[in-house]
Amino acid sequence: MSVKIYNGYKLPDMSLRELHEFTQTFRKHIRGLSKKLVKERMGNMCMGYIDFVRLPDDRKFLFDDMSKHFRNEKNYQQSPLFTAYQKMQENEQRIIAEKIKKPEYDFLCDIIFFPVKGKILAMLFAEQKSYVEAFRQIPGVKEYRYWDNTDQPEDVTPKEWKARKEDWEQAFSYTGVPSLDGLSASCYIQMPFITPEDLHEYINSRFSMDVRTNNYASRIVILRKYKELIKASDSIFGTQDMYKEATHFLKTKEGTKQYQEEVSFLETVFKSEITEDDLTNPLSLMMD
Repeated sequence: MSVKIYNGYKLPDMSLRELHEFTQTFRKHIRGLSKKLVKERMGNMCMGYIDFVRLPDDRKFLFDDMSKHFRNEKNYQQSPLFTAYQKMQENEQRIIAEKIKKPEYDFLCDIIFFPVKGKILAMLFAEQKSYVEAFRQIPGVKEYRYWDNTDQPEDVTPKEWKARKEDWEQAFSYTGVPSLDGLSASCYIQMPFITPEDLHEYINSRFSMDVRTNNYASRIVILRKYKELIKASDSIFGTQDMYKEATHFLKTKEGTKQYQEEVSFLETVFKSEITEDDLTNPLSLMMD
């Protein structure tokens, strides 16, 4: 059976108490990182909702997911903050229950420890790059990857590679299933609480009118062209090649012209100043 451990690490040998302290310290760090990441994600979503509801219908229909959500008129009575939080929770539950892959909503972080002779091996399971980087920067933690389906890395000697093989075989000597052979520690417990004040601060620092109009204008031009290509092909669904062609269209003379026209139009449509109340009031109030 092929062995591929790309998320393997080696820790110094330590007592159970020391391992517990190690885990608790990392958990605390993950709580801080997850709050930052969730705040950014929810802020992006809230800003997207606020600008979307002010679009005219001939632009709204281009955004399939958003149009589907707001097809139910009751959803306009929800606030941007509630809508974003609900979406985040739904995706997190699906990631856990259905094992779907959605990195933009996946803030989970788990470590499995394997005590072997003279050291502790670990496998880190996390989609967020900042989690992985934080783990790698802990003093004493070293990458300890191993695979047997291709050649070893050039910076690892044959003797060291053989030692890794033996260590991981010892770690998986019982069932070969990480969660059954090791000691599991979840470092992300639940979605952190994000206040309207947190989001308002992030939105004001991240989203100028230029950023907002540029983001939507480029997507409008691309999606409009994409739907035109689908219609011209007499197909129900588009293809990857069609989307690539639509993306390339944005860089053409005609695409650039349409983009600039959209930017000018959106500047007259979008709300110029976003307040903290806008995040907690019904989205229907943003449509006036």
